[in-house]
Amino acid sequence: MQMKAAIAAFERSLAVRSVPFPTGTEMAKAYATMGPPGTDVALRDPPDLDRISEEMRRLLRSGRAFSPTDVRHAPACLWAGTHPLDSEDGAADVYFDFLIRAGNRVMFKRLAAVYVVRYPRLFPRFRRASNILAELAGKFHGPWSNAHRSLSIFTPERGPGLIASAALHKRVPPMQALIDHGLRVPLGAGLAEAAFIDGLGKIASGAMRADERLESVKFWIKDRPGSPEHDENRGAIADALLLPYEGAFPDKRERDRLLSFLLDRYKDPRARPENWRPMPRASSIAKKWLIEQSLRQFLDVVSEANKYKFKEKEQWRYRRAFWTAVYDQQLILDACVIFDGVAARIARSVFEESTPYAIWRKEGSKQIESAQACLLLRIGPAVVAEWSHNGKCNIWKDANDKDAPRLHLDSYSSDDVQASAPSGTLAGPRVAIVHSSPATYSWQSKVADVIKAITNVQIPMDRYAVK
Repeated sequence: MQMKAAIAAFERSLAVRSVPFPTGTEMAKAYATMGPPGTDVALRDPPDLDRISEEMRRLLRSGRAFSPTDVRHAPACLWAGTHPLDSEDGAADVYFDFLIRAGNRVMFKRLAAVYVVRYPRLFPRFRRASNILAELAGKFHGPWSNAHRSLSIFTPERGPGLIASAALHKRVPPMQALIDHGLRVPLGAGLAEAAFIDGLGKIASGAMRADERLESVKFWIKDRPGSPEHDENRGAIADALLLPYEGAFPDKRERDRLLSFLLDRYKDPRARPENWRPMPRASSIAKKWLIEQSLRQFLDVVSEANKYKFKEKEQWRYRRAFWTAVYDQQLILDACVIFDGVAARIARSVFEESTPYAIWRKEGSKQIESAQACLLLRIGPAVVAEWSHNGKCNIWKDANDKDAPRLHLDSYSSDDVQASAPSGTLAGPRVAIVHSSPATYSWQSKVADVIKAITNVQIPMDRYAVK
């Protein structure tokens, strides 16, 4: 009876004092804080790479037996140094043959790391290295094999595209897509860069509006290291934004946004052509758009400045019609605009995005009026300086004339853009035409005659007649 009572008392005590088991083990908590199992992909080149490379070459071509330890530096020497192993003397093939026979995991990982970081597509045995790594990846387990199964990292035709697709889907840089698959690659890793370029191609070919394409490129490049103008892949960035419009002309707002972004990164292609050398087609498109933008700046800003002045506003209708006709004839090869502070403020209010322009220096014989602007044009071999307000249309028939202004300087004095020419004559090397009698097309016909003389293209009056 005493035993029964003791058991009953023990059961009652358990009901009152239940043992609080943890909801998760400490090991489970620790595992939850860990990222996916991975490997740090880092290259540790030997201190004297060229000397080690020659030692590796002599060993591989000697015909003697060697061990994996003997050739542990061979991957580092395959595609780097002044005389890489992957040349035409067969040393690389001897190493690859040995790797296939050995089937060594450590050798596989060393070669895989060099392959992913250097991604040596231009070397002759890149394809053989890809095939060997793909074959060995199927024999082992771990981050390298897992990444190959998921992203085909050792299959050049598919790997960069799969990495780019995964990164675009997650809205992360391609390097992060590799990290998510267990490969902690360094900045600038060659395979990540190949995926970066592939992703830009996908953005360029996608059916989207210009603003959507711009936002896609912005997120894709947001973590790029270094200065934009020195990015080795800047050509692919500009091409992704502009080449979709090579045969088209998006609306002016979209053009201005794209130009503003690209000029902020790479500067004006007309003033800094070296920054645009890797993207010649994109540079050509940007220059074409900038000509139209400069013309629009000049016409729109001066129109806005004169909108409450009836006489000037009426005259400006004729100016706009004439220079638009010249542009439509595709005679303008280059253009830029000069503003004072007032005109610059108007430009910032009229144009949603920042646009390039020069400024007036407080020098020269002619006083600059408030909001006065000047449009500099290259038309054929000539330079034209079209002033607003009471200024003249100045033409230097030879751009190499020592007094002719150069385009795309940061600033100009009034004397820089005035042609010293006798009034009333159109025959000399320099011409200055007053904007008289616009309604009778007096000044327009004179300028059209000069343009005809220097380009052999006649602009019919009905093209610039105000309707």
